[in-house]
Amino acid sequence: MANQECVEPLVKKFKTEKEPFFAGKKLSCKNRLILGQSWCGFLYRGYWRDNDQEKEVVVRRIQRMNCRENSEIILERHLANSLNHKNVLNIIGYEDSIIYRWRYFALERFDATLEQYCKREYTGPMPCEANVLCQLSEGVNFLHENGISHGNLNPRTILIFRSVPVIVKVSEFGFYGESTGVDESQCHPKYWMLPHSWSTDLDQDGKVLIKPIATVYGDVFAAGCLFFYFLKRGLHPFGDMESILKNIEQKNPVNLQRLYEGHFAYRLIKEMIGEPPKNGAQFLRIAARHFKDVKSPEIATLERLCGELKAEKEKSTQTQIAMVTAFSNLQRSMESSKSELLQIQTNLKNDLDVERQKAAENALTLQDALLDRNKAEEQAESFQQKLLAMKDEQVSQQTLHKNEKIKLEKQLLECDSALKSSNEKLDEIKAKLRKERRYDHSPEAGTGC
Repeated sequence: MANQECVEPLVKKFKTEKEPFFAGKKLSCKNRLILGQSWCGFLYRGYWRDNDQEKEVVVRRIQRMNCRENSEIILERHLANSLNHKNVLNIIGYEDSIIYRWRYFALERFDATLEQYCKREYTGPMPCEANVLCQLSEGVNFLHENGISHGNLNPRTILIFRSVPVIVKVSEFGFYGESTGVDESQCHPKYWMLPHSWSTDLDQDGKVLIKPIATVYGDVFAAGCLFFYFLKRGLHPFGDMESILKNIEQKNPVNLQRLYEGHFAYRLIKEMIGEPPKNGAQFLRIAARHFKDVKSPEIATLERLCGELKAEKEKSTQTQIAMVTAFSNLQRSMESSKSELLQIQTNLKNDLDVERQKAAENALTLQDALLDRNKAEEQAESFQQKLLAMKDEQVSQQTLHKNEKIKLEKQLLECDSALKSSNEKLDEIKAKLRKERRYDHSPEAGTGC
């Protein structure tokens, strides 16, 4: 809790003790801040000395009997730096008070909790919503990948670091084996656990103890509730404190409808707080990837503008490069074109002389062709006249032949007529002769002889 302005709202009811109450070999606590006897233990400001260097830390005090069974193993892994992650709170070290059976953990300094932010007690900078959910998912997923179930996710175990950029970290995993039921705030662990994943018992003083069962599925459920709690600034998806446990038991997230279905986190939250996902061990990794791909409107607009500016810059740079290249090419082209033009001029002159000679030759050829044409025209005219004469002669011959034909036909008719007359005369002579013959043979003619 390095930022005094952010710490004060969280500790309005704190009592401050002037005298140091714990001094170990490396860890000392002064000005004890009392949160009250609750499930979350006690919070202090302290100092950790290492190699003659002292730095301010946040100290969490827990009774050793309340620590989880495997807390020693988790602490050893912490101190061996095998659990270092940007979204997991770093445990610097710890010391035990043998007399009072307390264990004091030296933690990184932080500026606020998620509860403070949602209660508007922390007014410092925060990342966009998708980035916060992504950081939470990556922190819890890191624990799962290392075989650790948190078991105590709630708004007070999510810490905000006012760095650049702002970082959100998961804390207090592996600490508590059981917690008291005295604190009845909405941040009590029982309001963030799956049904039947915790039980109650009485300690030697008759106080109610909450014994959670840390599981991956329980962490996924709690993370889904925390996502909704963050997005709706302090609203629990399963209702108010009087109905949360009942609604969790009945799987009835009465407040889920407060988040519209088109929201980028709606589907994931609905799955996380519903039936335990089949891919629970990988669910938060999938969620982190999903949230990482989500862009806020401001970022999307900024990226679009940056893209447009970059495109314009690249376009301008490319244009300038193209202009310089074109100018250089033009200069080289002009230098080479000068000699080419001289060569072209010489070639054109030679070609022109050749063309002139060809034109003169063509003119002579054309003149000869014209003479031949005139001669041919004269021959054609003479032939035409001869053809006309032959035609006239043919007509004359045809007329002559026609007249001769008529004359011959007339003569033929006359011959036919003469022949006919001759035939008639011949017939008459024949008749006369027959008559005379008959007369000559008659009796009268004989008698007269």
